[in-house]
Amino acid sequence: MFTNFSGFGPADIVCVKTQGKGKPKVLLIDVKVVTGRSYGGLSDEQRWAGVRVLTVNPVDGHCTLIPAGEERSRQSRKERKKNENIQQD
Repeated sequence: MFTNFSGFGPADIVCVKTQGKGKPKVLLIDVKVVTGRSYGGLSDEQRWAGVRVLTVNPVDGHCTLIPAGEERSRQSRKERKKNENIQQD
């Protein structure tokens, strides 16, 4: 695990599992606080990097690792601006 000093990285937690001489497995996790039944989605950059979502309920502390491919997604500001420019043309 590492400390995200800037708060702008694509992941909050990096997990590394080594097994003998085999290639290590790396899991990138972004922690999201659940408000109601929803949470903020992943950016396009996070999806590209294979980041997984770990939701945390602030009331009871329950954590859930969302299955790969079932995460919500959101467009970054850059992507939204690009799409707005395309629609205006």
